[in-house]
Amino acid sequence: AYNLATLYETGDGVAADAARAAALYRQAAQDGVPEAAARLGRLYLTGAGVAPDAAAARHWYGIAAAAGLAAAQNALGELYDDGGGGAEDMDEALRLYRAAAAQGHVDAIANLGLMHYLGRGVPRNPAAAFRHFLEAAKSGHLGAQYNVGAMHETGEGVRQDFGQARDWYALAAEAGDVDAQTALGRLYEEGPMGRRDYQLARAWYQRAADQGGVEAMVRLARLLRTGRAGVRNRAGALTLMRQAAAAGDVGAQYAVGE
Repeated sequence: AYNLATLYETGDGVAADAARAAALYRQAAQDGVPEAAARLGRLYLTGAGVAPDAAAARHWYGIAAAAGLAAAQNALGELYDDGGGGAEDMDEALRLYRAAAAQGHVDAIANLGLMHYLGRGVPRNPAAAFRHFLEAAKSGHLGAQYNVGAMHETGEGVRQDFGQARDWYALAAEAGDVDAQTALGRLYEEGPMGRRDYQLARAWYQRAADQGGVEAMVRLARLLRTGRAGVRNRAGALTLMRQAAAAGDVGAQYAVGE
């Protein structure tokens, strides 16, 4: 049942049918296949093939987590972390993240970093947060790469190093992370490393803006309005400001009079 369910879920060789996949995953999970319980938990969380039900997601993820599946442990930890499907439980979230992280689950390692950075379930500890973020970043986790860059930029939890901030932002930015693209553009615009490069700033802001990055839209608009990056385009700047305003940016709304 489990293998057939994966085919129906992905549409591999059969017409995709999420409801049929859910029914088969349920059958397999009841037959003792923890991977099926984990996939059924995800379907309940996303509402694919079944009505969205975070409490049901907790139930099925719990079965898979108890069987030792790291991905399910992390997913269940996130539900306890944010109160999805029931009460928040930071102690249980932390236990699950640690169990998954011990198996090398990168998202769980990054989540441990957030717990330590925000002081959720543990005393706030930026240095411990940085260590977790760095471990996840080295495994390619984009959010962790951004966080490592940000902590190097601010000097929180690690020695301030703008060159390291730039390099970590660049790793995530090249992979498409909008926050990292915007932060990298800001570094080039503001020049804390000793040299400003408005053209590189414009290029990174453009990449982030093209993906809907609101802060990047506003910053790119200012560069285009002033011409600091070698191109003055007031019409383009106004268009960007209007897009940012429509996305809810208060400063942009004020700038365009909305």
